[in-house]
Amino acid sequence: MKQMKLTTAIAMIMPLMAGPAFAQDASETVDEEYVAETIVVTASRREENLQDVPASVSSTDPQVLIEAGKTSIKDIVELTPGVYAEDLGRPGATRFSARGIPQIGNTAVFGIYLDDTPLTSSSSFTAGTTFMLDGLLLDLERVEVIKGPQGTLFGASALSGIARYITKEPALQEVRGSVSADVSWTNEGEMSNVLSARVSAPLIKDKLGITLSGYRQDFGGYIDQYDNAGTLLAEDIDSSEVEAYAADMLFRANDRLDFRLKYIHQKTTVDAGSRVRLESLTSDKSPFGTFGTSAQPEPMNLEYDIVSGTFDYDFDFATFTSTTSRSEYDVETRSDESASALQVDFIFGLPLGTTQSLTNVIGISSERFTQEFKLTSASNKKLEWILGAFYVKEEGTNSQDLVVVPDTPIKLFQSYFPNDYEEYAVFGDVTYYLTDQFDVTVGARLSENEVGLVFDGEGLLVVGPNPPISINDSVKDTVDTYLFTGRYRPTDDLSLYARIANGYRPASPNIPLADQSTGEVITFPVVESDSGWSYEAGAKGRLLNGRVNYDAAIWTLELDKVQSPLIANGINTLQNAKSGLEAYGVDAAMQFKPTTDFEVGATFSYAQSELKEDEPGFGGVKGEQLPMVPEYKAGVQWQYTHDLTPDWTGSFSGSVVYTGEQTSRFAVPRATFAGKLDARTITDLSLNATNGSVRVGLYVKNLFDERALSTRTDTDVNFDNIYTAGLDSSTGIYVRPRTIGVNVGYTF
Repeated sequence: MKQMKLTTAIAMIMPLMAGPAFAQDASETVDEEYVAETIVVTASRREENLQDVPASVSSTDPQVLIEAGKTSIKDIVELTPGVYAEDLGRPGATRFSARGIPQIGNTAVFGIYLDDTPLTSSSSFTAGTTFMLDGLLLDLERVEVIKGPQGTLFGASALSGIARYITKEPALQEVRGSVSADVSWTNEGEMSNVLSARVSAPLIKDKLGITLSGYRQDFGGYIDQYDNAGTLLAEDIDSSEVEAYAADMLFRANDRLDFRLKYIHQKTTVDAGSRVRLESLTSDKSPFGTFGTSAQPEPMNLEYDIVSGTFDYDFDFATFTSTTSRSEYDVETRSDESASALQVDFIFGLPLGTTQSLTNVIGISSERFTQEFKLTSASNKKLEWILGAFYVKEEGTNSQDLVVVPDTPIKLFQSYFPNDYEEYAVFGDVTYYLTDQFDVTVGARLSENEVGLVFDGEGLLVVGPNPPISINDSVKDTVDTYLFTGRYRPTDDLSLYARIANGYRPASPNIPLADQSTGEVITFPVVESDSGWSYEAGAKGRLLNGRVNYDAAIWTLELDKVQSPLIANGINTLQNAKSGLEAYGVDAAMQFKPTTDFEVGATFSYAQSELKEDEPGFGGVKGEQLPMVPEYKAGVQWQYTHDLTPDWTGSFSGSVVYTGEQTSRFAVPRATFAGKLDARTITDLSLNATNGSVRVGLYVKNLFDERALSTRTDTDVNFDNIYTAGLDSSTGIYVRPRTIGVNVGYTF
């Protein structure tokens, strides 16, 4: 059956790769003067033509998205086959995953980088799965998305892939810059706006340059708040704002030596999240209004500060690079847990309805220092190599306090757990060219990790009837990862590759939780490292003198000891799955440019991801598609440009993205229920006109105003039959309603 499904999926993408279907129609419009674009990326930690990289990589110019009103890295992920975004209803809060590996644990499976600086926490206690630098409005050259395990070159928490913000170098010769403004209106919601500016100038020509940039985003709300009786309390409560500024300095001492220093500050303030309480476990409708909720507002403050310095020296035979960084973030947020209020009444024997609200007050911080040394050989198409050493030290805090109204005589949950993560690693790879057309690469990384946890906790849900507990523990682990690739380029327009790679998440101490009645600790003291091997074969090529570009890959992956959720007393903690997961699928992308004025692209991905065995510990069923992994994802994008006057050029562009149905959680209800997310199709359009310096644009997102859930959480209160049925709740986050906007920009 698996083979049949995979064969069917391959058959579905072959038309995207074929080319002959376009050849006859396109031949009449081929312009002999057309020059195919060469895209350079650094996915292999050295500059390479995108077509030659032996991995599934996408490269996106963020300016194209920004002109269409798309200002978040989530917008790039939604257009990338095989990568998935779980919207958490607040700017800077999104879970990413790829290649059939869902984000089901507390340690990230998908990493975010700023150039060569890793930003994603590898600790399970600092919410690295949730909060991130959303930097699409920075002064970027491109955003690279690399799919599949990247443990050898990028280390921990790159199990399913990574995304990298690649920043523009500061100008050393001529001043450049831009200013832009964007205003939009959301159906049944408020107005939003974006203001941004950047300037880059040489301070000493050819020697010293600096870039200064900043932006402010104000997101209007569209969620209305009601009380439990259906009375409207407030409209459009989920407004938010993001402010950021950055400085980037480049000093080119001579032809061999560069030094670069970057600083970024970003602050996000959320009045309330966009999460809506739904009618039931099986409904996708809110009980009040179109986008109404009776949940309490969930405000959030998130602040990022990043400093990084890079030193490059060219020795002719190789380039030495030192990258030092310090990044920190602080999060203060509140989570409405009032859906579990009846459970509190049940625990204390109170009349049902006594408890009015439950709010989890959360504070998280992380301070992260990284140092990497890397020696990269010159590209000689004979023998190329990379050698490196990496160190990271992260110190974090996590505090949580469950506030009950009215107050209860016994505390339910209060905890404070400082934590730290430290890693030493050496890595490298060697590429040997057997011929000009065929080469092989072998890479390895050896990492020593240590995760420390100090836990102080009290309350009925933590220790049961026992006194407060205090634990000081650490876990050390040594992990090796490997990379093997073979690449064959029979012509300049075709590259074939095979890739074997693995990645991992570090082992960690676990938060202790006790049985409410016996006081016995029921959680595992240690969550072991999970690691996965990926096997991939792909083809990249060009047809019709570069007018057709295609990129397709078939892959399979196995992940052992999967770090999985364990729900005890209604609190999420971790465990390792008894077996593991297996996944397989295909990704494909194609761009076709029949004329110099018109370009169309198509993407497709299929992923089958399932557990090897039943996992009663967290409700997993063998053979069931894993949560938040759609089997199918597809999209079409286009752009048509036309001269409006001798000085002005207009463009019409758009996208249609289909995301297949998903489940929200594992199949067998325990504390969570496997809610269904229906398939959705979102259409965006934009019109722009520019004379090279001035640009004006009009766009619409979610053209057909599709009312679809992008995320949902369903709680079916049945903790090993302790509680009776009916104490359940569901919440969800909708795709933002139809939004119409205009923007203007000036570039110099």
